[in-house]
Amino acid sequence: MKFKDNEEKVLKYKGQKYIVNQKWLSDLFSHSDPIKDQELRALCSLKYNENNYIKKHSFAKIFESIIKEEIESAQIIGMKIFKENFFDDDDFSFQDFLNLLNFTSKNSKVYTEFKKVIIN
Repeated sequence: MKFKDNEEKVLKYKGQKYIVNQKWLSDLFSHSDPIKDQELRALCSLKYNENNYIKKHSFAKIFESIIKEEIESAQIIGMKIFKENFFDDDDFSFQDFLNLLNFTSKNSKVYTEFKKVIIN
């Protein structure tokens, strides 16, 4: 779904036209100056991800159906808890996951404010 009907993303910035795709974005982040080119980097990142934002509800529904299917599969094979299928303490524990969710929830406002500054 992310790439279906994927049209070319074009960013016009300071009189130049940029075709924003994964390779170009990767090259930009690898070879440009993070301070001098921060506005261009931010605008390109927003342009590259704008389809994800537009389709966020569709992605959420797809993810929800995947989770429901995984829960049903776990129940069929006798797992008591869904998280047993994905987390183990040796690699990435469930507590690590909860800590990550907590951290991102607390700090998502910073990203939202950053987007407002760049867009306006």
